[in-house]
This record gives sequence, C-alpha cells and structure tokens, in this order.
Amino acid sequence: MSTATTVPAPVFDWKRWPESEALIENWIESALAGNAFAATLSERMPAETSARFQDWVDHLVVSDRPGLGRRLDGLGFVRQAAMYTVGVPVHAHENGIFPRVALASGSGPEVREVALKVESVADFSRAHDLGLEIEGYALGPYRVGRIPGERTSLAVVERRGYAGFEPFPGELAREGRMRPHAARDALAARDLWLARRRRFDDDAEGFDATEATLARMIELAGSVDLACHLVFEVERAYWQSR
Repeated sequence: MSTATTVPAPVFDWKRWPESEALIENWIESALAGNAFAATLSERMPAETSARFQDWVDHLVVSDRPGLGRRLDGLGFVRQAAMYTVGVPVHAHENGIFPRVALASGSGPEVREVALKVESVADFSRAHDLGLEIEGYALGPYRVGRIPGERTSLAVVERRGYAGFEPFPGELAREGRMRPHAARDALAARDLWLARRRRFDDDAEGFDATEATLARMIELAGSVDLACHLVFEVERAYWQSR
C-alpha cells in the first residue's frame, strides 16, 4: 500500500462580481470623461487592437469618500500591505480580475488617475508622439509616464516583476535589484533565455538543459519575479515571430 500523502484537489468557487464590475466601469467612464487623450484612445482600441481600454487598466487612484473603504470591502476588495504612496492605501480584489484601487484623501475629482499597463512606456510615447518624461530606470521594475487631462491624469505604466508603485522602490534596493548594473544583468539574463537551445533528441536532456538555463537566469536577474517576466517577454516574441 502506498504511503504517499494524498493532497486534495483545490476547489475553486468562480463567482461573478457584477457590482464590483459596475463600480470599476463607472470609475473608468469618469476617468475617460476627464481626459480627452484617454477617451480618444479608448474609442480607437476596439477597432485597431480588438481590445478594450478597461482590460488594460493597471490601477485607479480615486478620491476617498466616507464609507468607500467599507464599500470596497463588501465588494470583495481587500486592503493590501503595500501603499500607493505614504498615506494612500491600495485595495485589490482577490477573487476577480479587476484593477487595484488606491484611495487618496483630500478634495479632488472622483477619479484622479487611471493607469494603463503597457510593455514599453517609451514605445507608447513614440507611437503617439507624446514626448513623455519617464520616471524610473531603464529596464527597472516600475516605469511611468503621465498625460495630464482636464480632471484626470492618464498614467502609462511598465512593470517588470514588481507589483508596487514606486519607480525607485526601497525594498527592491535592499534586495539588490536597483544596483547600477541591474539593467545590464537583466539584459544578460534575457539573452540567456533567448539564445537557449529548444530542440533535443532526448526529452530528459532537454528538460535538464532548460532548468539549468533558468537557474542561471534567476541568479543573474537576482529575482524569480524578474526572471519570470523576462522568460515571458522572450516567449511572446518567439511565438509571435513564427
């Protein structure tokens, strides 16, 4: 008889969150009404990219109102340990795919900022001839450029294995990911995966070689999260080129 421990299969309760979705969509509509560039981009995206603006929203910064935090709790959002900035908490939905929400105190428009996630802020700026000033190191964990609007700012954000909101995050500096040669090491780690051998006559040999390359990548990148980002970046380019 086997002595192996039986691990029960995970049970997923896939619920719908219509009220949460309605609130997010209302905030996005408010943001688009307050930023002409974002509104035009939202109109163009379905026809030109077969994607909706709201599907690419990374986060929203909204003005806190009495009872809003409790309302978010009731809609499935949970306050996170990480802050947007000092005194500005972030709420994330743990059972649905929604943008995170930062609650900023003080007076201001309903939606102060809507952030769009892109692969490259520089490419976005070039494509739209914006001349954006980009905060954050090249190939850094978080880069952002902003387009002011009538009431709402549009932020364009670029992430690499980092879920926070600081272009120069102190916690990553303590881990060594903000050292001067971090960008060089990230490029070198990316090249390891890009140049790896993909075809082997023996499957076991192929898996061993791939795992060895991945281990070298993680060591060079200094972070499992960053290495994962770089792997997917290379794989997207590889499969799109076929």
